[in-house]
Order: sequence, then C-alpha cells, then structure tokens
Amino acid sequence: MVTRKQLKQEARQELSGNWWTAIKVMIIPYLLLAVVLTIIGIATFATLKANWTAGISEGATMHHSHGTGGSSGASIIANLFLIGVQFTFLDWLRQHQAPLHPVRSGLQVFTGKHFFSVLIIFIVRNIFIFLWSLLLVIPGIIKGYSYSQAFFIYKDIKDRGESDKYSYLDYITLSRKLMDGHKMEFFVLQLSFIGWDLLGMLTLGIGYLWISPYKQMTFVNYYRHLTNEQ
Repeated sequence: MVTRKQLKQEARQELSGNWWTAIKVMIIPYLLLAVVLTIIGIATFATLKANWTAGISEGATMHHSHGTGGSSGASIIANLFLIGVQFTFLDWLRQHQAPLHPVRSGLQVFTGKHFFSVLIIFIVRNIFIFLWSLLLVIPGIIKGYSYSQAFFIYKDIKDRGESDKYSYLDYITLSRKLMDGHKMEFFVLQLSFIGWDLLGMLTLGIGYLWISPYKQMTFVNYYRHLTNEQ
C-alpha cells in the first residue's frame, strides 16, 4: 500500500488549480445540512423546554422521541450528502478531470440512479454496526471500518452495469473482505488529519472549505489504491 504522504500528495495534485470546483462540490450539501441541523437544533431546544415544563410524564417522553427521531433523520441526510461528494471525487480521481457541473455532481446520490440503493446500504450497514456494538463498543467501531468502503464498491459495480448481480448485503461483505488487514491503516490515515481539524476549528469553520475536500479526496484515493492492489 502507498504511504499516507503519497495519498495526500496525490489528493493535493488533483485539487491543485481546482479548489474552487471542489468547494462547489461540497458547498451546497453542506449548506443544506446546516439548514437541517439548525431546524433540528430549534426542535431540540423546543423539546427540552417542553420537557422541563411538563416534567417526567408521558408527554415529555413523546417529545424526547421526536427529538431523537429528528437527530437520526439529520444523520442520514448528512451521510447521504457526504456519499454524493465522495462519488464525485472518485470519478474525479479515476478520470483525472474535475466535474463540469460540480454542484449537480455533489448531489448525485439524490437521483433515481443511486438514492434507494445507497439508502438501503446505509440502513443495513448501520444495523450491523449497531448489533456488533451491543457486544461492546470496540467491535462496533471495528466493523464500522470493515464496512467503510461499501458505498464505493456499490458505485463501481453500478457504473459497470453489474448491480443486478449483487444484493445489498454483498456490498457490505465485499467491503469487509477488502478491508481485511487494512482497518488500522485507514484509522491512522483518518487520525493523521487531526491537526487540520484543529486548524479548521481555530478558523471558526472557514478553513473547512479547503480542509474537507482535501480529506475526502485523500480517503477516496485510499479506496482507489486499495482496489488497485486486489
């Protein structure tokens, strides 16, 4: 496997001269996500206020359930946005060409071609991770890394026109096999961006306009090299 330094260098090379395009790929999904999170935040505040007023009662329990459901919905939407961005960056890396319509490309998961399949894979994957987490937290985290490449595998198979030969469980199984012996490697790669994340926080989030594309391009590049080795 190539080094982390090489993965990041290749990501920067692809982004060089195309940073604004990369930002546009991510900006609409992130703005939409910000709106969703704001709505959830307002709803959560209203829930807490209602619970405080009502005390521990049946009504308070119902408010809490609505708040939890809203947070779960926001999490699903956030992940679908991110998967669309990653699909765009995967095409970018494979073709060595920035998308002509970056905003539309970043939202590609929300099309008839991908939406239902990606949503089902997301739900099934999270059910498996949850079940493993019932044993202990660590097994759930490990399985999260095992299944981390399932969406990329789905996209590659879909682009080849072979998706009718595979079930949704197959993508998760293929990801588990692909990540066998590579889970710690991917974890360390993610951990290596902690300095950039701290910088993003220090800039009140503005730095993430550049940091987020850099991170996602690197993670997508990791998958590209991983599949090339198989």
